[in-house]
Amino acid sequence: MIDKKLNVYYEALKRIDEGNPLRVGTSEKISLRSVAIEAGRSAGAIKKSRPLYAQLIDDIKLVAENNTKKKNHIELALDKAKQNAETYRKLYEETLAREVVLLSRALKK
Repeated sequence: MIDKKLNVYYEALKRIDEGNPLRVGTSEKISLRSVAIEAGRSAGAIKKSRPLYAQLIDDIKLVAENNTKKKNHIELALDKAKQNAETYRKLYEETLAREVVLLSRALKK
């Protein structure tokens, strides 16, 4: 069961993970610091030395890892799309060049 004191941190973690933070930037990495600030607390409010925060810290790390994996997957998909776009651009330019050659030959006759 989540301690009522920690509920504000979990809500902040959820907002950051969903990309709707109120106090930190949307590009902010998920960390103990960013969750604390998003929760309206000081940057060092979540202490590793306090047993109360042990589960919260584990959950923050888990969400941060999952977020990193999602970003890596998105970046890979984006790179693939860029490569495809470049390939099709080259094919398009080759096709245009071929058509220009054919057109110039037809006009010379």
